[in-house]
Amino acid sequence: MKPIIKKSFALILIFLLGIKILDAQSGSIVLSLDDALKLAQEQSYHAKVNQHQQLTGYWNYQNFLADFRPSLSLRTSPLTYQNNKRYTGIEDSYYRNESLQSEALLYLDQRISPLGGTLSVSSGLQRYEFLASESSPEYFSQPFIINYRQSLLGFNPMKWARKIEPLIFETTKREYVEDTEALNLSVVSYFFDYTWLGWNVKLAKENLDDAQALIEVAEQRYESGSLSRDELLDMQLANSNAFRFYKELVLQQRKAKDDFLNLLMLPTNIEIETILPETLPLEQVDVKKVFELANANNPELLRKELDLLINQRNLEQAKRERYFQANIDLAYNRTKSAPATQFSDVYKPEFNTSSYISLGLNVPILDWGRGKGRYEVARSSLETSELLANKTIQQIEQDALTFGITFNSQKIIIESAARSNSLATESYALTVDRFHEGNADVLKLTSTRRAKDKARLDYINTLERYWTYYFLLRQLTLFDFNNGTSLFIE
Repeated sequence: MKPIIKKSFALILIFLLGIKILDAQSGSIVLSLDDALKLAQEQSYHAKVNQHQQLTGYWNYQNFLADFRPSLSLRTSPLTYQNNKRYTGIEDSYYRNESLQSEALLYLDQRISPLGGTLSVSSGLQRYEFLASESSPEYFSQPFIINYRQSLLGFNPMKWARKIEPLIFETTKREYVEDTEALNLSVVSYFFDYTWLGWNVKLAKENLDDAQALIEVAEQRYESGSLSRDELLDMQLANSNAFRFYKELVLQQRKAKDDFLNLLMLPTNIEIETILPETLPLEQVDVKKVFELANANNPELLRKELDLLINQRNLEQAKRERYFQANIDLAYNRTKSAPATQFSDVYKPEFNTSSYISLGLNVPILDWGRGKGRYEVARSSLETSELLANKTIQQIEQDALTFGITFNSQKIIIESAARSNSLATESYALTVDRFHEGNADVLKLTSTRRAKDKARLDYINTLERYWTYYFLLRQLTLFDFNNGTSLFIE
């Protein structure tokens, strides 16, 4: 997509989503966290990949279902021309054979999954015309041929496919929701990283401006003798450090902005102003319900169940192939071997009837332990997958309890951080006034300024932790606790 088209599409999407545009010419926009989440799900690379993976899983499952439905096919050779010499033993001579041949075969296949065999029914018709003679064309028919093939006492892959493929599809559907919530978590991380650095730059600029203004006051106090030279040098050093720190933060913010724009697939020349969330969609969750939903919905449990099934299949296959294999092939057909010179007679009696039974055995005599080795490997893999499945269940249950309890404490932590931010800002303002009046020293001023900056950034960090745990709970349970609905949609 060309940059101009890409930018226009992005701005149209921003308009449709109702995102506030500050300056249409420069491409400045205001993004809330909700806006960023919507943009990511609408147009981000990760969202598109997630959708295509879901479609791939859907069509793979449809192909699996089609494999177990009857398939009807037509195989034909409309025209085959031959021109060669043939030997006749009666007259001890050669004659030229020039002929046209046409044939068609219609066949129907059906897989029998409980038995592991394949049933085929076919019907064919052939036409021969000898160009070197004046005889009429000849027709040969096979009204029907019935054939059944399967392995006896052997491994039945169809039975296992019936168990494994639906579970793969179910896992794919849940992974789609899981990946959607993973994208939301990425948006939260990028949004707050950019916002946190933005506030850092803003605070660093304010501190730099304050430091430059306070140096003028300090120089006046130094001239009057109310400030020592050491204190004046400390303030000048702090001003130099503040300038360097400000420039470093500007570069870090630029990198965070580029990463954020890349995630949202927005043009790189757009300037973003972020708005911190003011309300919390959810304050408390039922930890018991989180525990139950995690055990019922988490896709990792399905992945481990799928791994167990695959290893059980491999073990059975290794076990059945370890000793001997037997195959049976049954066939019954009616054909018309005597040629019919009229097409209307091609399906009239008399027909020839024949049947065919074949039993094949494959008995390993000396394989140097390969069969036993494959069996032991499969058995060990199954035991390992069982251990991992148990460990995964334990980990998911532990995460459910930990995330639920931790999330329930976030509201109190955010309120406390907000109070600390307000108090620290007020304390710094009072200290600046006292410093102007000569009632506060440099150490007190520096201390309150650091406390103010830390309180503001701590507040942003607490908001990020809340939203992180909010989407972690959704990802763990595939459930929207805010609306009380499942995120898993058929």
